[in-house]
Amino acid sequence: MQREERRRQMFSLVESYKSGAVPRKEFCSRHKITLSTFGWWQQQYRIANRQKQTNKKSDTPGFLRVMTSSLNASFELSFSDGSVLRFPPGIESSQVVSMLRQLRDHQICSG
Repeated sequence: MQREERRRQMFSLVESYKSGAVPRKEFCSRHKITLSTFGWWQQQYRIANRQKQTNKKSDTPGFLRVMTSSLNASFELSFSDGSVLRFPPGIESSQVVSMLRQLRDHQICSG
């Protein structure tokens, strides 16, 4: 439990730093923490927030499970940002899954 408490404490410091106007060096000096340690915690904070965002996106309903090996009709997928993917009749469901994974991976890398 000590580790989680330390994590909460440091994330709170990172949030405090972000909302203030004090230079980083001065902020670290006031809180008796080295610049490198604080930088590491800032990185951990960013990673945790990215993971939260990814989890929120995956918790949001948006896709229907299609149980077939090929899709006999054309169809489209509409995304919340307005993007639309249109698929021709006869496309293999494995191709659709592959494309969606590539889009997801691209979004995580560039997001």
